[in-house]
Amino acid sequence: MDRVNVGVDVNRVVSIELIPSIFRIIVLAVIFMSTIGSAVADTEKKQYPALPFSSDFGGSFKLTDHTGQIVTDRDFLGQYVILYFGYTQCADVCPMVLFSIGQALKKIEPVAGNITPLFVNLDPDRSSLIVMKQYVHNFHPRFIGLTGSEREISRAAGAYGIRYRYVKDDNGMTRMEHSGKIFFIGPNGEVLTYFPHEASVDWIATVMESYVRSSLEQ
Repeated sequence: MDRVNVGVDVNRVVSIELIPSIFRIIVLAVIFMSTIGSAVADTEKKQYPALPFSSDFGGSFKLTDHTGQIVTDRDFLGQYVILYFGYTQCADVCPMVLFSIGQALKKIEPVAGNITPLFVNLDPDRSSLIVMKQYVHNFHPRFIGLTGSEREISRAAGAYGIRYRYVKDDNGMTRMEHSGKIFFIGPNGEVLTYFPHEASVDWIATVMESYVRSSLEQ
């Protein structure tokens, strides 16, 4: 299992009004790290192949989007989807992943218009729909945040092989461990490929653009 460990104080309350400034700081830090990573990648002239397809990933789901509307996997048929599971109070990995996805989409405009970015919040009890909407829109204006009941989230996560749980450290702090794969899904709803959570902007952009342009040329 690809596990991403992030610490979070279960008693911490974050004001909605503070969210934009908090994420400006996070995003600025991620931009700096991403710029360094992209420079290294360009220097080494890496090739970014798609990871092998696995039928173990993918399936149906029924969740609630950040506007309060019930959506299912069938609502996204006919379009490409890039999907990540995480949670809004993640301190580092989740915002880095969402930033990379957002920047990758911006890098391949207008091809990116064929791709819908989705974020499934694994911890809905500590973030409202408003918070989730503000969170995802800090990374890309077309990001859609999804949530649901414990059972609905568990089913969606299980369909994609995502494992998650809460654990407490020696200081009484609660952290979430969860799988960190980023899924790229085709117009027919099947997972085409996936990326590790540390995938660079260039890697994500290159692979997504290749798939979309190939289908447009057919």
